[in-house]
Amino acid sequence: MPPDLYVVIAENSAQAPQFLQSLGKAHSEHLAAGAEGVAIVQGGPYLDAEGAIGGGLLIFKSDSEAKVRQFMEQDPYFLAGAVVSLTIYPWRCLRGHPLGHEDMTLASRPQ
Repeated sequence: MPPDLYVVIAENSAQAPQFLQSLGKAHSEHLAAGAEGVAIVQGGPYLDAEGAIGGGLLIFKSDSEAKVRQFMEQDPYFLAGAVVSLTIYPWRCLRGHPLGHEDMTLASRPQ
């Protein structure tokens, strides 16, 4: 059985700062909308040593890694060139629950 949670590390390009503000709303809407078989569970920026946004770390519930990759490659930040690389790992949550409760079905994702 494939895992149903995936961690995505999206590394920003050097040009990312010029896009973060102008595409922030579209990026947030894309993540909130999800896609067939893909729902964001948690996510947010990670910071570099100077405190600047270095990229994003996201956790998705999905039935396939390929769907997560396709979804991320349709994100406005990715399309604009603000993301230089995507690394996706299958993930097993062993401590706590990413949503803060037991119900991890795609149907229960926050709207």
